[in-house]
Amino acid sequence: MEKIATTDSLTRLFNRGKTIELLEARMNELPHKSNKCAVAMLDIDLFKTINDKYGHCVGDDALKLFAATAKQNFSASVDMGRLGGEEFLFIFQGVDVSETVKQLETFSQSLKDASIKALGGEIKLTFSAGVLLLTEAQSISSVLEKTDGALYEAKETGRDKIVVFTCL
Repeated sequence: MEKIATTDSLTRLFNRGKTIELLEARMNELPHKSNKCAVAMLDIDLFKTINDKYGHCVGDDALKLFAATAKQNFSASVDMGRLGGEEFLFIFQGVDVSETVKQLETFSQSLKDASIKALGGEIKLTFSAGVLLLTEAQSISSVLEKTDGALYEAKETGRDKIVVFTCL
């Protein structure tokens, strides 16, 4: 029963509540572990266009393909959850930002190699992402705000990009 309560019914990834709970747990572990932890907020590019042009069933197929491809590409040490709509949060344990970006780039290529059948042909998916290295001195709201800001920059500067949050 708990699995149903913590899983997004469409993607079978963690739902928003469970994802935030896992983020909090990973942040609480930071002082006790020497492991690094990075967070990535991902958003499927042009998802609204897919829904508007092909319908919500094809949009659902896009979400399912995204999730299935993510599950194939990432190890069990990556917590993956759907925040809502076409937005996802991935928590990478034991890796730094450069390794996180590398893993996301591999996932990006795998996603581009897959496609969804729709009237008028195939749809190839891309995503934009914002990445942040977790530190002890951050709140959950700060982590979400910073990853969202990096994600916004990725979208505003052309999509299909991974932007790492950096303090100016």
